[in-house]
Amino acid sequence: MRDHRPVDVIVIGSGITGTSCSYHLRRLGYKTKMISSPLVRRSTPEGKAIACAGTSDLITRMSDARGVDFAEKIWAYYGRAMTHLLSYLQEKGIPVVQGGRYYFSKDALEQSEHDAALVHAAFSSASIATPKLALAAIQQEPKTLCFDIDHLLTSLCEGEEVISDHVCNISQTDGGTLCIETQGNQYTSEMVVLAAHAAIGDFDCLPDGSLVPYEDQAILLESRLPSPYHVLGNYYSWKHNHFWVQVIGERLLRVGGARFLRDRAGIGGHQLTIHKKSADLVCQSVQDMFACDIGAISIVPTVGCLPCDEVAVIGPSTLNDRILLATGFGSVGLSGGFEAGRCLAQMVDSGVSSDLPREFWPERLRHFGG
Repeated sequence: MRDHRPVDVIVIGSGITGTSCSYHLRRLGYKTKMISSPLVRRSTPEGKAIACAGTSDLITRMSDARGVDFAEKIWAYYGRAMTHLLSYLQEKGIPVVQGGRYYFSKDALEQSEHDAALVHAAFSSASIATPKLALAAIQQEPKTLCFDIDHLLTSLCEGEEVISDHVCNISQTDGGTLCIETQGNQYTSEMVVLAAHAAIGDFDCLPDGSLVPYEDQAILLESRLPSPYHVLGNYYSWKHNHFWVQVIGERLLRVGGARFLRDRAGIGGHQLTIHKKSADLVCQSVQDMFACDIGAISIVPTVGCLPCDEVAVIGPSTLNDRILLATGFGSVGLSGGFEAGRCLAQMVDSGVSSDLPREFWPERLRHFGG
């Protein structure tokens, strides 16, 4: 069956990136449709979680590899992302708590990395350690945001037509219009925004090998950290970010890490699998770090994808500039995805977004795939 109703943009994916893009497009006057596949797991988590700026690693990892100018452009983008996300949450009356993002160091090598990071404006020394837990720490700016993700997505989708169907193919007519074939229908639009992270690799919009899937998991713990650490919205990590804790409730923590225990660190995997050995090590590390009791445990398996160069991909496809895409945010998908949706809406409207560094564009991956 063909749907003949005209539409300007079809957004594929109903997570934070897709809903943000659709919302900002509608504000600009565009008619949109959102397609959410029941066969593809949403990368955006459910319930309460914490948004933060930056990247999955310290700024020094990126500046050492690509230069300070490159790294500071990327970090500035995520700083704007947090500002715009906070403004939206406050405008819509969605409860939000601002917390702190802290990196603990437990050895000389980790401390040296933190010392190097402190020369950048995104970091400052932190003093939250107690005599019981004498941990050196640095703090990242801007502050974290703790809120209910489902509340945010519902707000962004208000007034939107969301179709539950699986997209099988995207093609282009001789006139340039895009044809989107699903299991149950066929749609046409002037442009497509691909925001279903786990499914982007299924479409011919990036060179082969430029996106790498991976398996991971998060763990919900009914526990409290000792004072002064149990502060709603606070986000802690240690051992070079291999272990992390988010305080998301009065007696609720979201923790994770130890992906290195999975086969090939989960890279290449695309199944929702629970890895008990990783979960056990994470819980033990949390106990050792904070000297706290571990309550009931709920493990939530996740899948995601990262660009081969570990920098998010946002912008027009290298193979068809009528297809825009965004993926590869790692642990900063809430802020990064919201901002990517906003920037992609600007690109649909004017062909460019002044808030989106060119370094994110997919064009940098053109040399992959032969």
